[in-house]
Formats: sequence, structure tokens, C-alpha cells
Amino acid sequence: MSGTQREWWAKLRDYFDGNERFFSEPGRTEREKAPVREFLKYLGVEFREEELAVPPKDGEVEVRFRDARLQNVERMEPAGRRHEEVRQFAEHVRSAAPEAPRCDSVPMRTAELLREVVKALDKKSRKTARRLARLNAHAGTALDRNTGRLAWLNGTNPTGYASPILYHSAGKDSVLIFAAKHLVALEPQTGQELWRFPWETGWDTNNPDPLIYRDQIFISSFSRGCALLAIRDGKPQLVYDKKTLHNHLSPGILLGEYLYAFNGEAKQQTDFRCIHLPSGDVQWSRKDPAFGSLICANGKLLVLSEKGELLLGEPSPTQFNPLARAQILAGLCWTPPVLANGLLYARNSRGDLICLNLKPSP
Repeated sequence: MSGTQREWWAKLRDYFDGNERFFSEPGRTEREKAPVREFLKYLGVEFREEELAVPPKDGEVEVRFRDARLQNVERMEPAGRRHEEVRQFAEHVRSAAPEAPRCDSVPMRTAELLREVVKALDKKSRKTARRLARLNAHAGTALDRNTGRLAWLNGTNPTGYASPILYHSAGKDSVLIFAAKHLVALEPQTGQELWRFPWETGWDTNNPDPLIYRDQIFISSFSRGCALLAIRDGKPQLVYDKKTLHNHLSPGILLGEYLYAFNGEAKQQTDFRCIHLPSGDVQWSRKDPAFGSLICANGKLLVLSEKGELLLGEPSPTQFNPLARAQILAGLCWTPPVLANGLLYARNSRGDLICLNLKPSP
């Protein structure tokens, strides 16, 4: 199965409740293919007609279909799609699916079926289907903090691992989502896409949160490097694209013009370094500690190495001098520590959690 096929079958799988399986035998009939075809169109997924006849089996991705496929469309709450208009849309698709002998596959153009479905939809459902079909750019979701209800859902395409970041420019707010292949800016109230900047990586893994420097945006990924963007006339403009920082997990700490972060892919060749963010130039790098995460408190850097050693040091664009260090955890430590009310919380990959009292002695 090709990467493209794997991607759109994964989208279709995620559209339904993960506990529900759909299947058919090889030689899928037109009656079986019609809803599959229409759901792919509904999700905004591109495909070729001949691909619908391929039984989708591939390792971790396995999506199957059976006759009861359409009535299960109501089991879509995990994907945020539980809505009366969606149910009506599915019913219209079912009524529009052509009858065909179950013993063979009858070719039918996608556009032809789509026209039949659109004719079956009333005006309100047609508008809903088209609106949702447009929201396929990048995965992003907003919830009403008072009720927990879904405010908007922007697409079903794969996103990255970074947290959404609020960005303010030219008197307007936007939400930055570091998706699998782009940095995307969305309107906070509606989820409407404002702009996107392409940023493809080897594994579609954009992990570190974007960093805001004045009105510019800094992004970095371990297999790509780093870039600084300026927003001009509502569009992203590249300031630089360099290989001076390959950030994998923790985004680092930005203090003034200088970024302190770990460089390189975890468990490979890594180091701790300082970057002059406006230029992207390296100020210094060191192998001890080689990888981990860090926070800042009272002007000091608290670094938790991946081996569980805690270091306290003064941030400086000339060098890093640890003031104190101690082994506080065993195992692999990639999670940034948390400091609250003088108490430092740290954990390892096994889930061991410790709390250190860092309050000054009376």
C-alpha cells in the first residue's frame, strides 16, 4: 500500500469509532464502494477510482467495510462529528447509493455519484457538507471552556505534536498549530485558516512548540533544522532557514535574543547549545548535558538531563556554567520538570514521579 493510500485509509479509520470495524471481501461491489467513495470525498481526500477495489490491509492500518457501514456513522463522537446534520447527510448518501449486483464491481465515476448525492441533499445539509469538506487542512480543535462542548473542528489531516500557541500581530490574535507538514495560523473564534507555511520533515514529526520573538515566529524540527518567520501583510515571510538547531522535543528557553535548547535527534548525536535567535548563529555548544529538557526560574536555568541529572546554571551567550548538579532520577527523562511554589516535580518514562523542596532555608 502506498503512503498516500495509507494516509487516506487512516483518515477514514479515525473518522469512525476506533472499536468499530468495517470489512468486505476482495471484489468489492459498487454498492459497497459507493459509501466509501462518498466518505472520502466528504473528508476531502483525493483518490483514484481503481484504488477503491483494493482491500485495505497494511500492518497497523486496516480499515474494512460491511453492509452495516452507514448506520454506524452516528458513532462519531470521539472525532467531534456527532451532529444531526451529519446523520442526515449519511442517510442521504445511503439513499443515493446505486443498486448493483453483489457478485461483481460496476465502474462508476466519482463525479457522477457525487452529483446524485448532492441532488438528494436539501439546501441546509448541502451547505453543511461543503463547509465541513473545506475544513480538511490541518487537525485543530477548540472547546468551549465553560461547557466543554466543541466550538470548532478544523480538519482531519495529521497534525504534529506541538501545543497550539497564541500569536498576536498587527492588532489581531491567531492560533499557531505546528502540523505534520505546515505551520498553520487559525482564527481563534472560528478555526478559519489565515495562512500556512510549508515545513516538511522526514517523519512528519514537528514536536517543539513554536517560539515567539517580538512579532516573529521561530520553528525547529530534528530532521529539518530551524527557521525564523516574519508576518508581513498577513502572510509569512522567511527570514532564515538554517541547520544550526535541530530541535527534537523540548522547545528550549528564549531569554532576550538568545535561545538555550538541545540540538539533535534523541539517542543520536546531540548537544546543548545557545543560538542567537535573530541571526540563527550558534554562540556555544557542549556535550554535558547532551540531551534533556529545561525550564527557567528567577533568571536561572533548571536542566533535567535525559539520564535524570538536575543542573542549575546561569544563562549566558558566552558559556554555560553549572552552579549545582545532582542525580535525582533513574531511567529515561524527556519530560520537562515543573516548578510550583518552591517545589520541583520531575518524572521519568516509567512514570516515577518525585518532588524536591527547593525553597530557601528560613
